[in-house]
Parts: sequence; C-alpha cells; structure tokens
Amino acid sequence: MATYIKSQAIDLDYPMTRSVTVSSGGWHLRSILLVIALLGIFSHDLLRASAYHRISTTYESRRDIVQADPDEFALTYTRIAVYTGLIAGILAGIMYLFPGGWAKVGLSTRIAFAVMIFWMLIHSIVAYWEVLPRPSELRGTKGLLLWVSCLVLFAGTNRNAWKISTRLVYVVSYVTAGIVLLNILQFHRFSSVHQAQWFLRGYMGILLWTAPWVLLAVKDANISPARLAFLAFPFAILVLATPQYLSRSFLIIIVIYSAVLLIKFIRLFRTRSLAYLGTIVCILLCIAGIAAYVAIEQLTSSLSLLAERLWIDTRSDQYVQFLSQVSVSDLIVGKGPRATWNWSGREYAWIDGAYTLMAFNGGLPLLISYIVIMILPAWRVLRKKPSWDYAAPAVVLLVWALALTGLSTYTHPTVSVGHFILCIYAGRCYSYLHSRRNRLSVSKAPISSTKAAH
Repeated sequence: MATYIKSQAIDLDYPMTRSVTVSSGGWHLRSILLVIALLGIFSHDLLRASAYHRISTTYESRRDIVQADPDEFALTYTRIAVYTGLIAGILAGIMYLFPGGWAKVGLSTRIAFAVMIFWMLIHSIVAYWEVLPRPSELRGTKGLLLWVSCLVLFAGTNRNAWKISTRLVYVVSYVTAGIVLLNILQFHRFSSVHQAQWFLRGYMGILLWTAPWVLLAVKDANISPARLAFLAFPFAILVLATPQYLSRSFLIIIVIYSAVLLIKFIRLFRTRSLAYLGTIVCILLCIAGIAAYVAIEQLTSSLSLLAERLWIDTRSDQYVQFLSQVSVSDLIVGKGPRATWNWSGREYAWIDGAYTLMAFNGGLPLLISYIVIMILPAWRVLRKKPSWDYAAPAVVLLVWALALTGLSTYTHPTVSVGHFILCIYAGRCYSYLHSRRNRLSVSKAPISSTKAAH
C-alpha cells in the first residue's frame, strides 16, 4: 500500500529505463507536425460547423435540412484544412511511434493496430477495385485514412507531445466555447429539432470531449475560486448549450460528467473555508443569472421541444429493418466501406450506433481492434486508481465508449479534432500503464537481489 501511494506522488512521465536519444531536429519536426495536425483539423471542424450553421438558418423543414449538402455551404479552404491536418497527424503519429511509442502500447495493441489497418486496406481494395474512391470516401466515416489516422495516438505516449497537446486542448475548448456562447446570444426560436441540432452540430462534438477534461485534469488543491471558474467556462457553456441542442443522449452524458466532477471536487470543497465556498456559489449564481437573462426564451423553447421527444423511440424500427437485411456473417466479416442497406425505401450506408456501424463496415476484426486500441487502456488505467491528472483522459474515453453504443446518434470515429484528441488521450493512458509497470519492476528488483544473495 505504501509503495502504491508513493508511486502516485512521483511523476510517472519520467521513464525508469534507459531510452533512445532523439535528435533535437527530429523532436522539433514531430512537435510541429502535431501542432499542424490539431490546428488543421480544428480549422476544418470550425469551417464545417459554420456550414451546418448556415444550413440551419437557411432552411426550417427537416427534409430540406437533411437533403442540404454541407459542401455547398462550406468555404473553399475546408478541404485544404482537413487534408493538411490529416497528413500531418499520420506523419506525426509515425514519428512518435519510434522510438518509444511502439514499445509503450504493448503487444496486444500492436497486433490490434496491424489487424485494423491491414484488414481495412483489404476491404478498401475490394470495394474500390472497379470504381476508384473519391478523396472524401477515403477520409470519411468508413474510409481507410480514418483508421490510419489513429496512429496519432502515439503522440500521447510522449511526455513532451502530451504537454503540447494539452495546451492545444485548452485552445480548442475555449475557442469553441466562445463561438458557442456568441451563437447562443443570437439564438432564435427553432421550428424543428433538426434546425436546432444542425445549428450546433459541429461545435458540440468538439466541446463534449475537451471541456470536461479541462476540469477533470485540475490537480492543484489550492486552486483559487476565480481560476476554478475560469477552468469551468467551457463546461458551463457545454451545459448551457445541451438543452438547446435538443439531444437526449447529450443530456445523459452531461449528467454522467457532472456526477464524476462532483466526486472529484467534493473532497476539495470539504477542506475549504466558508469564504471559499461562498465565492464559488456567488460566481455560479452570477453565471446562472446572465445565462437566464440572455437566453431564457430560447432555453424555454428548447426544453419544451426536448420534453416532447424525450421518450420517443427512434432506434427500434431502424434496427429491425437493418437486422432483417444484414446477416450475422456480414457483421462478423464486414461488408466494406461502400456497403448499404435499404431503410424505408432508400439506400442507407449508416446505422445509429458506432459499434454496429464498425461491424457493418469492417466486421469483428475492426470492432475488436478499435476497442482494444481506444477503450481497453482507459479501463485498465481507472482500475489502478491513479491521480486525477491521469484519470481524466481515461474518464473521457469511457464516456466515449458509452456514446458509441448508439447513445449518441452522430457520435462515431471520424477525421476530426475531437477524435484526434481522444486518440491522444488513449496514448496518455498507455504512457501511464507503461511507466507504472517500469516502476513496479524497479521497486521489486532489490527484493529479488536480496533473495538471490541469501
């Protein structure tokens, strides 16, 4: 027990074993590529979100919104941003893979990476043999480049890269929260659920995986109320926007995050003075008052629409039709990136539920590999009961795993800044597990030597 407590007080980012020296030029190139990757994909996501925004303010009916082509509303630089970020992310991941990253993830993850990429390469060759793919197909939800881009995970295993990434996560979170706040101030009454969802669609997917981490990663026990309020800003905007996004799944996820944050901060608040707690309460009341003043009408309208669809079943009929056409063998092997099924008279390539979509696309090899790479390390980290600095990315990843069940309709792996950051969170988990294994082996070494001497 004493050894475990001591291990929590030591910085696990410093390896106990000898590592390979990397030239300063190589380090700078890797870090520059990582910055370009995150900022490039983030720029693409913001440009894409602005296209969704314009669609929602141009059309009101569900049919017009769904049939609208976001590419027609997107700016010219959108494609440049996504390919710049995608290529830089893959290159950065490869460069962080050696030295160090490949060894830190373990044998099972190495096998999972090899299976995922080569299996989807085979599926892509078969699917695109006769008709070559468009670039958007290769980087889309089912595209090969999406799975290759998971290599950015290896940046999270590097201590210096993690520092760079965390700073960029703050930038991404605060910039997005600021944009969402400005949009909230300009909200009008929505005439349909789809209009509300498309208004915020691009922004909410970014905030959901960055804003909670900003608060969960707080490790300063003497943090001031003002700084705590500043760090809570992105999450507060996420909470404020969730009812207006009219998503039941987001509401559930926010409740889960709030419960975890309550567990984290309740110990801090127990040791604080009444003046400290009073300051926090005053800040929260001021924020709530401002929010109510500027958006009370919009919130009332949004909550009314949300209440109307709270208990509506939007999944069962879709899955009944899907499973009547797709066999078990199709889900085991996968039908490839161009596979479709007939949903109520129209050819449809997706399904509400990322795990099912992955099985439909690449079968169990893709599904299991992705779970091993992205979800399993988070579970293993939380079982070790680490400090919040290391638990924060693991918590977000497990919420991501829950969302992939179909809890959130538009949540699935994509070439996006949110998924890039989630991959880096996974890399952080691998780094923690690797460092902990090294320290435990070092702490046991003297005991083994003593026994050998006797």
